[in-house]
Amino acid sequence: MSLLADLLSKVKQQQTKREITPNLKDIIAKESAHKKKIVLYSALFGAVVISGILAVYLLQSIVAPSVKKTISVQKSQRITAQVPKPVQPQTTAEAPESRPETKAEKEIEKNITETEKTAKGKSGAIVEKPEKTESRVTARIAKKEKPSPAPAVKPKPAVQPQAARSEDSAVEKSVSLPQKNAFLYIAKDYESRKDYPKALAYYKKILETDRNNFGVINNTAYILLNMGLVHESIKYSQMALELKKDYVPALINIGVAYARVDNITAAETSLNKALTIEPDNQTASMNLAVLYEKQGEYQKAFEYYSKLARMGNANGFLGIARIYEKQDKTEEALKTYKNISSFSSVDADTKKMVGQRIELLSEKLKSRK
Repeated sequence: MSLLADLLSKVKQQQTKREITPNLKDIIAKESAHKKKIVLYSALFGAVVISGILAVYLLQSIVAPSVKKTISVQKSQRITAQVPKPVQPQTTAEAPESRPETKAEKEIEKNITETEKTAKGKSGAIVEKPEKTESRVTARIAKKEKPSPAPAVKPKPAVQPQAARSEDSAVEKSVSLPQKNAFLYIAKDYESRKDYPKALAYYKKILETDRNNFGVINNTAYILLNMGLVHESIKYSQMALELKKDYVPALINIGVAYARVDNITAAETSLNKALTIEPDNQTASMNLAVLYEKQGEYQKAFEYYSKLARMGNANGFLGIARIYEKQDKTEEALKTYKNISSFSSVDADTKKMVGQRIELLSEKLKSRK
């Protein structure tokens, strides 16, 4: 029985196995391989897409800055072509660009050298800088005073005209307006740095082709005055006044120059004429006040200082205080100095000096009691 049972079970197993389709296994294997291919191709496609995106991003990061730089350079070139920069003077502090000098620049440097040699030859040495004034335009009326109980007097210099005002005469055909403006720019730059010989060279360069420009002529007179070439300064101021007789800056500058050479009458006449034309000109009033104070004409000086004080000029109050001191009016001087110390517009150095005068005069009054 057991043998029969084994035979029957084998027959059943073979029948069961035959129930599966013979090619079903191959079909399933093919479908599985097809799915794997699809997944593989999809992965490859995705990798290609991602690689392309990364490549584009990297390309943009490399190319974009250079494109922007090119555009920026092109824009700057267009701007430079439309609005030319003013000519910048060379300074010893900065190294000049390595480019060949133009014919005009060589000629300018030659003029500068000749002017410096002329200035040295006339004075015997390099001219000393004039003493500092309250404005950069006109020098002091006279040299440094002898020590006195009162602080030294400094006249307020004349206001120098702008070099390119519309009232300047027309430029001649032999020089272009841009070139003239470039020379003016360089001259003013040297003047602001107190490099007077070089400023003088450029002003004279303008006058070679624009001889009737009284503004530049007056600037030249101012430069010469600061270089100590007083007589030559007077000559240029006279030239400016011949072209425009009522030109106040030239009248003030020539008045200061006359005072420098002790021609007091001519100085007084020029400064008074300036005030006749412009009664409220504080520069002319200040110079006249100082002129009279130095001559010992305290009453006249007091009148002009009072006029300045009424205009709110602190130098007017300082002048009044000095006159009071020189007239031995200690109480009035002390009161005036105390008034000045309350001014917010007074600079620190002046306040310090005023404080010293207050202390000194207070001690002086105590000693009298």
